Amino acid sequence: MASPSPSSNAPNAQGDPAAVSQVIQDTLARIAGHKGVLGYLVLNPKDGELMQGAGFGNNDALRLRYAAKLGAFVSLTQSTVRSFDHDDDLTFLRMRWRKREIIVAPDLTNREYILIVVHDQIPQAAATSAPLALGTAAASPTDASLA
Repeated sequence: MASPSPSSNAPNAQGDPAAVSQVIQDTLARIAGHKGVLGYLVLNPKDGELMQGAGFGNNDALRLRYAAKLGAFVSLTQSTVRSFDHDDDLTFLRMRWRKREIIVAPDLTNREYILIVVHDQIPQAAATSAPLALGTAAASPTDASLA
């Protein structure tokens, strides 16, 4: 019995640096193409320097501002995690507020990059399939359990 392949659609990039690079570029292009994505940054984990970035309305000053501020914040967050347990490390970070969401995913295997994706929040009214008028919606089971 043959072992199943991890994915029949994924190119086999193992051992071929050019193929690995192409898979990475394809993944970044796919991320950048998602609805609401403002941009992405790839930072060097050693010094926080911007290695690659796209989006942000092609505004280099804005891209560099996000890289500088978020690079410093991620460094502080990693340090804070290690101060609680020196054997632990930041694996994923999600920050969300009314207008934006920022997702941070460090490379835990080789520690070669930190991927940061910034995207706009979907307005709450647009997230529902039908608008609800105040006071007319039937209470859901979860609403009743909160009363």
